[in-house]
Amino acid sequence: MNDPNRQAQIPAPENPTAINHSAPMINRNRGSFWQTSALAICGIIVFTVLVELSAKWFQITLSGSMMLIASIALTAVPTLLWLTAFYLLDRDEPEPRRYVLGILLLGGFLALTVAIPLTRNVFRVQEWTGLTPWYMQLLCAIFTVGFIQEFCKYAAVRYTIYFNAAFDERIDGIIYGAAAGLGFGSVLAIEHLVQAGGAQLSTAAIRIAITTLAQASFGGITGYFIGRAKFDNMGKWWLPGGISLAALLNGLVTWLLGEVSSQGLMLTPSSGLILAGATAVLVFIFLAYQTRRLAQHKAD
Repeated sequence: MNDPNRQAQIPAPENPTAINHSAPMINRNRGSFWQTSALAICGIIVFTVLVELSAKWFQITLSGSMMLIASIALTAVPTLLWLTAFYLLDRDEPEPRRYVLGILLLGGFLALTVAIPLTRNVFRVQEWTGLTPWYMQLLCAIFTVGFIQEFCKYAAVRYTIYFNAAFDERIDGIIYGAAAGLGFGSVLAIEHLVQAGGAQLSTAAIRIAITTLAQASFGGITGYFIGRAKFDNMGKWWLPGGISLAALLNGLVTWLLGEVSSQGLMLTPSSGLILAGATAVLVFIFLAYQTRRLAQHKAD
């Protein structure tokens, strides 16, 4: 029997004017990220201009142990700026700083102990310049330098932080992949400056900025594929395809920068620097777009 004293429980109608609080949060974070990225780019430009002006005023050309010290100091500024920009990609749930820095250091360690010895001492890619047509140099850069470097970044993420509870969303793959790439790029920049046996500071500053951003962006590509593979059923060819794409882009920029050349920094064409920098920036924008898309998907 129905209880006459009992009020009928009628479900409350949905409020059509209800506000989705996640959307403003995404838009606010999106704006903050682009502001931070713009500041990082402006910081890189100011850094490069200051270094170039110092080189012109003081006629500085470095070599020997001073080159090593100056290379580390010059590399630290762009690395910290790019690290900040990539770290803020995941502003909603930022990763533990100790893990991000740990992956960055691991990336640098793998570059120093695995990638550089393999490319220079085993495959000896620096000796291929001048002996083959340009397209063979490009293929060499992709299938040796590109794949070796990107697999090292993949290993830095896949066999360490991948199993940690902190790696709990797709975006994390981009963050940790970029961190591994930044460590990689920092060591590569220092190594190439030292191997050149002396370089103009203005050229060195531009090359460091491009190398660190490019390696971080390509690491982010690899990390994006790792993150999607962990949480989505992407198929057996997803990860090999992602590493191959990152290796292709890596090899292209490597070839543009002349890193498979033994001619040194002084002879690097400015057009190569411009094209390499443009490629790195485009990949960075792609990663920012993917991060925003993943954040929106998570909010929905």
